Amino acid sequence: MKKFLLLIALCIPWQLFCQDPDPELFRLWYLHELTVSGEVFLPTDYGFYPDITLTDFSGFYEIGFADPLNVLCTSGLVFSETQPEQIFEVLEGTLCFPDQTCNGNPTGPCTTMYGTHSNFYYDTVKLPLTYEITPTQNDILSLTVTNNNGDIAYYESEPILAIEDFNTTALNVYPNPASDQLFVGDLSTPAYAISIFSLEGKLLLASKNAQKIDMASLPSGLYLVQIVVDGKASFKKVIKN
Repeated sequence: MKKFLLLIALCIPWQLFCQDPDPELFRLWYLHELTVSGEVFLPTDYGFYPDITLTDFSGFYEIGFADPLNVLCTSGLVFSETQPEQIFEVLEGTLCFPDQTCNGNPTGPCTTMYGTHSNFYYDTVKLPLTYEITPTQNDILSLTVTNNNGDIAYYESEPILAIEDFNTTALNVYPNPASDQLFVGDLSTPAYAISIFSLEGKLLLASKNAQKIDMASLPSGLYLVQIVVDGKASFKKVIKN
């Protein structure tokens, strides 16, 4: 009887999940199209390319994305106990890495794209979002997230091919998720610096002009990797297994 009651208790924590969500959900997803109040926002029209990272920390689930004022904000996720493979909610309490994404420009295309995308989640905190993962014709996974307002965010597991901004082309780190070594490649100049920060903004590791950085000493989790080339900084979210 005690074992039965313990099993019941384990299925009723604040996370409310007795079943596992779709493991394909936990990866980096690149926004390809966002529809809010009937208006379509295309990253290619604005020249800025938001994304989300969904992470499974041994049963604790988290979502990370940028907004106009922060290069990364993370929140916990809760999955429906009745339909965990289709519904999740973003929890209150966001932890942000406070570095300007849009350089303080309140009206430019960066703020429009990142602000509209982040508000898709901020405006629906603790409300159900449905999601569907399907393969595309090129065997790339797509993720469609619909909030309770009927707004739709469409992502794919690969970035938009037309992306040519510094944040994407100059910043190529792999593998992601990483285990021990994180490699840097495809930079047009060898003069660069790479740094790894915690989500609280603490500098953990740093290296100059190296093709790899050793992450073996870091615990599992989500980190921000900063690469500086010719005085320009770019960030990448990396998961450490």
